[in-house]
Amino acid sequence: MLIRVFSSNILSFDSEIEFSLIPGKGSAKSKHIVRSKKRDDIPVLKTGIIYGANASGKSNLIKVVSLIQNMATKSLTSINKEIPVELFKLRKKIGGYSRIEIEIKVGNSNYAYGVKFNKSIISEEWLYIINKRTEKRIFERKSTKTTTTVEFGNIKFKNKDDEQFALFVARGTSGNKTFLKECLERNINYISQINEVYDWFDNKLKVFFPRTRFRGMEFHLDLDKDLSESMSRFLKYFNTGVSDLIKTEVNYETDIKELPKELIDDLINGLEEGKRAVIGSEDDRMSFAFERDKKGNIKAFKLITTHLNKNGESVVFDMDEESDGTRRLIDFIPMLVDLAKKDSVYLIDEIDRSMHPILTKGILDYFLNQLIFSKGQLIVTTHESNLLDLEMFRKDEIWFVEKNQFGSSSFYSLLEFKPRADKDIKKGYLNGRFGAIPFLSNSKDLNW
Repeated sequence: MLIRVFSSNILSFDSEIEFSLIPGKGSAKSKHIVRSKKRDDIPVLKTGIIYGANASGKSNLIKVVSLIQNMATKSLTSINKEIPVELFKLRKKIGGYSRIEIEIKVGNSNYAYGVKFNKSIISEEWLYIINKRTEKRIFERKSTKTTTTVEFGNIKFKNKDDEQFALFVARGTSGNKTFLKECLERNINYISQINEVYDWFDNKLKVFFPRTRFRGMEFHLDLDKDLSESMSRFLKYFNTGVSDLIKTEVNYETDIKELPKELIDDLINGLEEGKRAVIGSEDDRMSFAFERDKKGNIKAFKLITTHLNKNGESVVFDMDEESDGTRRLIDFIPMLVDLAKKDSVYLIDEIDRSMHPILTKGILDYFLNQLIFSKGQLIVTTHESNLLDLEMFRKDEIWFVEKNQFGSSSFYSLLEFKPRADKDIKKGYLNGRFGAIPFLSNSKDLNW
């Protein structure tokens, strides 16, 4: 689970921002909290909802988490290439280092993992195991253009050879690459803490931007019977009019008009036996799945929906005939199935994009009230003011982000305002009581 995020000198974050999912005092909606099992353990909220005006910095929080995830698990750069970071540009003198630290709960342990970096080098990288009162170093790595130093802390190596090899790999890690990623590439699988943190970034953390699609549904429906059944059940639950979602085979030479033939040929030529690939149309309204079987034969598939007519007969629709909202909902349904089973963490930017307010509220309500035993977590940004409801959320689950006059974003919780539980916080927000809303100039100043 995500506990806290800290970040500075990146995107719209100048001085350090903090976004926290540590619950405040109070017993309201106790099922929204994953409680600590030990005295010094850290309790965590299952949900966070973030409000702010356009360009206030909501999406930048999601981007920062996505960036450190990619730095931890992917080779973002080749040697001598730049790290894809955008420093805060509104300082008098642009430069220095960006910093991201993320605190997470993995099983029974809590970790703080962070990086300090610019476009050319990760100058510092660290991993600590933490609780309410203490922190113990797992490793800390510092780099310059010419030297790298590494210190290990709370690690029990089996022997001196394992420790020496870990030191060798850490010191030899490229300056624009994380040691966390290098450990996995060099098969250092005997440091359990590093394995746990890497696995959390790689398998537990799921980031959705407005244009993110759930790829490979064609194959998942075949492999996961529970997902297939859940898809039909949820589509009916949310009253979309769709009665079923079905995978159907198509002739890739004659039936796929949405993709250039050259693109299809390139994909097929590069597809190895037993492998699969999914590709979307340019407008992202259709996607097609390809697979080459062990005999070398190519098959292509697409998803279709069915609706019932007046006679109760199924009528087939292509995905590009469905509304943006229905297709967005279809992307979210696997998330709800996943959250019911696993301790996954989903960050969704603009959850309300293309969605009716009732559908948006229905997704969050289902997570909070039907998946009460889930150890998963759902963190979203939104403009949907109908979600500002203290019958639905705790005060410490609602966050705001606002830019100051110098263009720097900051985060703060509704808990800071201490509103009474019976107050209409939606009305208070729209009236500007909590900030984080757009303020327009006088329309007469436009001189139209």
